[in-house]
Amino acid sequence: LRHYLYAPDLGTVGARLRRDWLRGFLRRPVDVRPFLAESMPRLPLDDAQVELALDYLEALAARRVGKVEGEALPAGDRTRGEALFVEKGCQACHLFGNRSFAGGPPAEPWPRLAPENVRHAPNLRWARARLRPEIVSAWIREPARFVPGTLMPAHALAAFRAFLAV
Repeated sequence: LRHYLYAPDLGTVGARLRRDWLRGFLRRPVDVRPFLAESMPRLPLDDAQVELALDYLEALAARRVGKVEGEALPAGDRTRGEALFVEKGCQACHLFGNRSFAGGPPAEPWPRLAPENVRHAPNLRWARARLRPEIVSAWIREPARFVPGTLMPAHALAAFRAFLAV
């Protein structure tokens, strides 16, 4: 029952996540953090209520995060991106689809055994569908700006350019 007591702070999701993805999530929640017990219920919201909730999340995020300078992402290089994912230690917390990387969590999780950093890290398989592309650069540089207290470390962006646009 403990997982029903945890509710994430939604104050910045309107800045980080695509509105279309959030709309779909509110209608049909999906498991984005495989090591964390899911507890998002399916809410009986009509279309107007969903749009009102999305407007609220975007307004709340604008107050909390402020204006974020968007940055277009260049064409990517999958091979370099995968090497960078491992080099920077991203696999220590994140899954990427059902792939296993040395030093990372198993592709089939055992949630009760996972440390906190792994439990709260989303599977990056759906990052492109979830994240606003113009915000990804700012998220990697300053994750605590978007999620105060996050366990995600800040990174210099230059090395990630090849990975981001994959």
